[in-house]
Amino acid sequence: LFYLVHYWKKTRRFNFFYEAIKNLKKKYKNNFQAVVLGDYNNLFKLDKELDIKIFNKNTNQEFLDNFYSSLDALVVCSKIESFSQTSLEAQFYGVPTVSFNNLGLSEFINHKVNGFLSKDISPEGLCEGLEWILKKDIKKENLRKQFDKLYNIEKYMNDYLNFIND
Repeated sequence: LFYLVHYWKKTRRFNFFYEAIKNLKKKYKNNFQAVVLGDYNNLFKLDKELDIKIFNKNTNQEFLDNFYSSLDALVVCSKIESFSQTSLEAQFYGVPTVSFNNLGLSEFINHKVNGFLSKDISPEGLCEGLEWILKKDIKKENLRKQFDKLYNIEKYMNDYLNFIND
């Protein structure tokens, strides 16, 4: 199950996601599902062609918990993304991110460890990352442990206290 957060703006490059999914559907004969969460007045004609499921962005926390828990990957194909809160949320649930190596995500996504960062900024680059997810047996529990280790509140609290005391 692949997920793209999308708002209908050119900077979000939905067309990259759409083309990558189209290529994967040909190759893998519908062995996966693509979903989009966001504001989608312009996308309803697209979901029928590729069976992309669309969810409204107005969702409650229980839905989001279940939603993130069911994902195999989060896809971020924005032209510019300084800090992706959605990707951090996905990491919290042990969900890897597929994106490009030119964004702020490279600060906390380790290529082929907790996600895939394509150097090729194209639909083919996204497709490569999604194929890596399909072929790799990623253990969500391990990704969650990595997240907890990186974002441990006690560590940051101690660092902050040490900074104040110095």
